[in-house]
Amino acid sequence: MCNRKVAGFGALRQLRGSALQRTQPGHATLPLNKQLKKKRSSFAILGFLANGPKSGYEIKRAITERTSFFWNESFGQIYPMLGQLEGLGLIEKGEVESVGRRSSQRYAITPEGLTVFEAWLRNPVEPTGFRNELLLKLFFGSYAQPAVLIEHLAAYQRRAEEEVRFLEERLRTIDDLANIAQHPHAIYLLAPMKHGIATARARIAWCKDTIAALGKAAH
Repeated sequence: MCNRKVAGFGALRQLRGSALQRTQPGHATLPLNKQLKKKRSSFAILGFLANGPKSGYEIKRAITERTSFFWNESFGQIYPMLGQLEGLGLIEKGEVESVGRRSSQRYAITPEGLTVFEAWLRNPVEPTGFRNELLLKLFFGSYAQPAVLIEHLAAYQRRAEEEVRFLEERLRTIDDLANIAQHPHAIYLLAPMKHGIATARARIAWCKDTIAALGKAAH
């Protein structure tokens, strides 16, 4: 996965300039469709369709390659949501592509869909629930041996280290990275990756400190 060459700024250039210009700070927030307000998957799908028509498979691939380190969706979430968005008039069916024996239905965002997507961008970020099984186990850690918790923490640290390696590799393999950094829209591509690296490194440091503290408590 780390060796996959990712799409660079070429994909970012496809963003509709009018949509970006109309979502500048200072604009009033807009009411969102009540059926979608709590279904954040819908806005991820609308966002990727704002780049151009895609099939459900292409949306999933784009999410896996570009946002999976902070936002992921499964096929089981994408396909039902495509049907719901179409029913609301926010996307429409386009051409059907045939690859071998397989046909792939593509979808395009409608003007109404773009308006809803822009409204979501303008509205405040709503807090989401936070669940972390490792922290729950640490909370009840007095019922377990320190060595067991240390093992859990070590595994958590390894995953964070792999995340750092993956994201740093993505930064290195972005097409024309040196030129991208000078582009006014580069922040939209690079900031999420840098956030992922920074938070993963913070988790690594926390794991090391907590493992050391548990090691002392075991003696």
